[in-house]
Amino acid sequence: MIKCLNILLYSNIYIACCAVAMTLQTILLLQLNQAWLSPLVGLVFCATLIVYALHRLISLSKISSKLGGTRFEQIALYQNSLKWLLFVALLLAAAFAYFLSPGVHLILVPAACISFAYVLPFIGTHKKRLRDIAYLKIFLIAFVWSFVTVALPIINAEQTFGRQEFLMLLERFLFIFTITLPFDIRDLAIDNSNAVRTIPTLIGTAATLNLGYISLFAWLALVLFTYGITLFVPFCLTASICFFLLRKSTTHQHDYFFTAGVDGLMLIQFLLVYGWLLT
Repeated sequence: MIKCLNILLYSNIYIACCAVAMTLQTILLLQLNQAWLSPLVGLVFCATLIVYALHRLISLSKISSKLGGTRFEQIALYQNSLKWLLFVALLLAAAFAYFLSPGVHLILVPAACISFAYVLPFIGTHKKRLRDIAYLKIFLIAFVWSFVTVALPIINAEQTFGRQEFLMLLERFLFIFTITLPFDIRDLAIDNSNAVRTIPTLIGTAATLNLGYISLFAWLALVLFTYGITLFVPFCLTASICFFLLRKSTTHQHDYFFTAGVDGLMLIQFLLVYGWLLT
């Protein structure tokens, strides 16, 4: 059971499913003319696999196993399989991208450049990544996830951006920002060892959690403003679970808490929204 869970989490299949869930939520709420089983959704899944696999493989050479803990032990154990999965995901991503319009290809370029620059060392003589630049990491993550799971489905469906679309983009950015803060807390020792300045290194863990609560309630207020009272219940349930996880976020938590639990909020949110709309 534990082995299966490790494969699911550290092969990046789980986080790729989270990306798909957020993409499907956009399609569902905006009623886009877009099938759930489509080249776009397949591309989102494969692209997430690619970026996270690259990030974890490159991080193996940069992070001490003592600091990396369980997740890097598992990545090291399955790194050859991870490389094969990366290769297959690249092939599938190219195949899915082939069926998308040239306009979508053009829009994908900036997101792809930011994503690869986030994980690939190329800046300066010390070969830093974008994620190594002070305080930039969390904002890049929130931007790319928002763009891919909100803007990309809208553009692919050839729907114009109006008030609802821009509000959803901002709502998704705030949500991703909020659930990324616990990961910055988890990585505090790693970031300190690599001299990477993040929000927790600047203001401390307690203040970071307070920022998370503020961001969470701002997100919930924006949800109410964006979708009205109709969908408030599933989003409020998501916020309640997120609040509980934020309270429990410490550097001493097992990696499952973050990789399965906090990231899993994306899956939970989608299932709650989808289930609510079915009732």
